[in-house]
Amino acid sequence: MNKELKNIILFLFLILVSLNSFSEEYVCSLDLSQIGRGDEMEIKTYERIGSVFKKTSESGVYILEITKETEEFIILNQTYNYPDIYITFISKKNKNTVEDYIIFEDPEKVTRLTGKCLIKN
Repeated sequence: MNKELKNIILFLFLILVSLNSFSEEYVCSLDLSQIGRGDEMEIKTYERIGSVFKKTSESGVYILEITKETEEFIILNQTYNYPDIYITFISKKNKNTVEDYIIFEDPEKVTRLTGKCLIKN
């Protein structure tokens, strides 16, 4: 096998490997009764895009940074131009999720949602 062909095969292999690593997606169903919205549920997807996650929900599309990741869990966050933080915990092991929105001006008021996730690879 000549050098050009080896390089082409290596290039195609690397593309396939990188495409597989970026296709990780979590589809989560969150119980909105926890925030007074009756028996409503909200579906959110978290799709790995390189070194961040794209969150898609009924309120829009957002980019979340990875704070910490292990084989068992992922912690994601979104910050703003004001001192609030949105944190998402996803358990890869138990397929649960917890979301917290913390307001610096009122740290006792934490909006928390919990739910279940499916892992879509």
